[in-house]
Amino acid sequence: MTLMQGGLEQWKQIWNPKPMMVFSVIGFVYAIGDWLELKSLGGLSGPMYQVLSQSKLMITAAMMFFIKGTKQSPLQWILLVLLMLALCSYSIMGDLLDKHKALQAGREVKEGKNTTFGMIMGLLKVVVSCLAAVLSDKYMKDYKSMPIHMQLVQLRVVWTI
Repeated sequence: MTLMQGGLEQWKQIWNPKPMMVFSVIGFVYAIGDWLELKSLGGLSGPMYQVLSQSKLMITAAMMFFIKGTKQSPLQWILLVLLMLALCSYSIMGDLLDKHKALQAGREVKEGKNTTFGMIMGLLKVVVSCLAAVLSDKYMKDYKSMPIHMQLVQLRVVWTI
């Protein structure tokens, strides 16, 4: 895409060392998040993974404050907490409803496969993903003179490896 839109000159600019290093590090953080996600899925049930994933809202808002200085109003914090709790309740209630239906049908209900390792990996995945997203937002704005497709190529170079 870069070659089509910007030609060879723009393609050469992708390899500019300073932005390439910044976006490569962020891409590496995304790759770590993907690895942590795979590790966590082996030790968590679907509903528990969803519950852990909902914490992204709060963690991202907190990181935006500490990394970028972006503040949320008290109302926004209340809404974030309520949304996270509602999504967690929905995930948990869906799992409980499935178990209840299975019991009524006379089937054996196995307990979830939630492990401490899976929960730790899941929480780490959420934190790492939020960090990568906040850093992406910050540095994509810092390098806004570069077209977005060039920034995405720089992000994906290390992420793909």
